Amino acid sequence: MCGITFLMAGEGADRLRARTAAALDRIAHRGPDARGMADGPGWSAGHNRLAIIDLSGGQQPMRDPSGRYVLTYNGEIYNYQALRAEWAERWQFRDHSDTEVLLAGLVLDGTAFLDRLLGMWAFVLYDTASGVMLMARDVVGKKPLYYRDAGGQFACASELPALRALMPE
Repeated sequence: MCGITFLMAGEGADRLRARTAAALDRIAHRGPDARGMADGPGWSAGHNRLAIIDLSGGQQPMRDPSGRYVLTYNGEIYNYQALRAEWAERWQFRDHSDTEVLLAGLVLDGTAFLDRLLGMWAFVLYDTASGVMLMARDVVGKKPLYYRDAGGQFACASELPALRALMPE
């Protein structure tokens, strides 16, 4: 299990980073192996990692090679190796993680790729060029993802304490 966060708000980068760090502190138990953050104008993403697949790769939030797309993800894609083999001619893989397979599939095929996934997941993919965010969970909803949209701000997280840190009352 990993912990993910994502925040969109009209605040300065330092404030967004501080809110994301506070949220990750509240879900540190979900991912003791690594912690990562990525941010840009008006957004911040966070990830606490429990490393299971590709222990040295799969660091998150993960960006595509162009830097345009940012993914923070919790879950396991059971058929990632078969999907990776299909994408090998269209994507230069940098590691052996299911995270990068998810990123590649979403960038190359968009939401149609979700129908091909077997597993359990919750993720946020953010397009830094268009400002469009895609948030999804598997159809069973095995991996949690709570969200709140209020006061011109949007936040989501793996647990409610993290969501409260992102969107204080």
